[in-house]
Amino acid sequence: MRLNTLESAGMEPLGQGDERKVFVDPENEERVISELNSEAQKDSPNALKARYYLTKILYMLLPDNIPDIYQTGEDGDGKQTIDRARAPHSPGQELLQKNRRLGDDEEAAKDLMISEMGSGMNDLVAQLADIGLGFNIDENVGNFTKDAKGKVQYLETFKAWEPDVAGSGKLEPLFDEQALRTAIEGIPDDTEKGQCLTYLNRLLKLKQDEEALSNLEPLKRECGPEVEAIESAISQFEDEASLKELFAIQTFEEAISNTRRQAARKALDDVFSRLVTVGRETNVTEEKLAELYTRRDRLSNAVGVVNKGIVDHAR
Repeated sequence: MRLNTLESAGMEPLGQGDERKVFVDPENEERVISELNSEAQKDSPNALKARYYLTKILYMLLPDNIPDIYQTGEDGDGKQTIDRARAPHSPGQELLQKNRRLGDDEEAAKDLMISEMGSGMNDLVAQLADIGLGFNIDENVGNFTKDAKGKVQYLETFKAWEPDVAGSGKLEPLFDEQALRTAIEGIPDDTEKGQCLTYLNRLLKLKQDEEALSNLEPLKRECGPEVEAIESAISQFEDEASLKELFAIQTFEEAISNTRRQAARKALDDVFSRLVTVGRETNVTEEKLAELYTRRDRLSNAVGVVNKGIVDHAR
């Protein structure tokens, strides 16, 4: 009921996006409460807890860049909320939120934010990719801010899994377990390391529990329009010249400056979510789905993942 209280008291959101509204916690100004918008897809109870554990791990690994998370929950009205540390808003982030509230154009605010963060946003994305979160990051500039110490912070929480596209009841993790374990092993404090490993084990157990509960029968909706959209997104990068250009990118500096790669990354994000939906909810054949995944994987290899300043095209 906390969000109802805040809104009925006339409090304006501190921030808002496509999926959430964020309010200052009236009992602690150093914290915020974010509420899932009614039109956004809710997490299952296990997925909501898993979001907490994965975000907590990332906070412990990158405390300067990931705001702490305190709890997740769902009230009696079905509202899902997340309590986190309040991240400072840079002037660009404040302007962006003001424009969103007023319904004004956001491009000037986003340009200001890009200028404020410099290379910090891309550096943070690369750090997260290095520890196994490469495909779990929404690189919309509005999801970042910069604090007074010059540290760029990522404001979103981290979703732990997606349903398997074949509707088997298995779940596809949105993190690389081995890379995450390696990063945790590098924590010098044994107590913090042990806590992180406990969180990771709980996260993996939640995934097992969710799979045991799953009964993901694909719905038989016509697949044609969605398959066409996926093919359209991939095909613009499948010509020989585009693939050659993408595979030729070798360094972090080349990666962040190449507009073709940036466009291909955005297309891959869209393709990933569409493939999950097509596999679960349409009458697409196994052969066609396998073909689409092969094409996606080829483009994913061409785009590569930045690893220690070098673009890895082998993943």
